Amino acid sequence: MEKTVNFYEIYDYYYQPLLQRSYFKYSLLVLLLIGFLSALFIVVRFFLARKKQVQLLPWHWAFKSLNDLSLDNVQSKVDFKNFYFELTSILKQYLNKRFGWDTIDKTDDELIQYLKIKNLDSNLLNIIQNIAQEAVWIKFANQDALKLQAKKDLDAAYQLIKQTTPNKDDIKHDKI
Repeated sequence: MEKTVNFYEIYDYYYQPLLQRSYFKYSLLVLLLIGFLSALFIVVRFFLARKKQVQLLPWHWAFKSLNDLSLDNVQSKVDFKNFYFELTSILKQYLNKRFGWDTIDKTDDELIQYLKIKNLDSNLLNIIQNIAQEAVWIKFANQDALKLQAKKDLDAAYQLIKQTTPNKDDIKHDKI
């Protein structure tokens, strides 16, 4: 009887280490690239989010919002309604941000009553009342709006914000 010898008995088993295999090297390179891009994405998002966190002071925000509110494209009744909705919304948000008052969810009439309770300066209260009266007529009664009146109300809103903007010295001493 002849004994048969298999290859594996004569030669050692040939094994190429994982780190020397080409597919492993390419896979590792792709994973490193994905990791680098992910880390870069996270860093960029962090800095963008941090940049967005720098919040404007309430009066700067209000001036910017009023500047964005333009009368150039206001032509129809619907445009005037949208203009006044936006104008009163900006004023309510400004009062909320500036004084911390709960004004955002109030109707125009509720806002006037609320500001009377908060003892807002009578001059400022008159400005808001005039804007609110005009807004009610235009928003709900479909009164024909005049561009001149809308411009007057927009200027009154600027005046209100200017009057409630503290001096630079007040900002340093008060935490607003």
